[in-house]
Amino acid sequence: MFLLPSLLALACAAPLQGAVADHLALLRAEEAGRRREAQRWLARHLSREDYPVLAFQASSGDGEFRVRLAQALGSEDRHLGLVALLLDDLDPRAAALGEAAAREALRRWDPSLFDPPRPARRLPREWEEQWTRPYALAGERGDLAGRIDRLDRLGGGPAPLVLDPTLLGWRGETGEGGEPLVGS
Repeated sequence: MFLLPSLLALACAAPLQGAVADHLALLRAEEAGRRREAQRWLARHLSREDYPVLAFQASSGDGEFRVRLAQALGSEDRHLGLVALLLDDLDPRAAALGEAAAREALRRWDPSLFDPPRPARRLPREWEEQWTRPYALAGERGDLAGRIDRLDRLGGGPAPLVLDPTLLGWRGETGEGGEPLVGS
């Protein structure tokens, strides 16, 4: 009685594993359209049960084969378990396929994740001219938190408030002409 569902699942899975193997073979087809269709089919039909076939196939195939397979695996969240199995594989080529698939999934979740960092720079000139202005600290009363809060309310700029650490130790010094020191 309990054996019947298992046999039925096995009978249904066997043709699908054959279809997975067929579509993996199509990833090596001469025509780009057939390779693209095989990749789409694999993206829709791969499951955790296909892990042994994928781990074995990871060691074969050219660069395009591995890229297309990684894209198929990274195309849907439901493949995450399969990707984790590949990442944990002892064969370095299967683990590399899992890593490439994980990168594809991460790229889909956050397209800017692997972009090179932007160069460090100051505020854009128009912001500096519009939003940077000096504030005298000499007349301020209260503790440092109150001063910072007041500067934040007065700032009104699009960038966060940044204080020069040397200002934290300031205790009423004045500039060369006797005027209070100012910051921006």
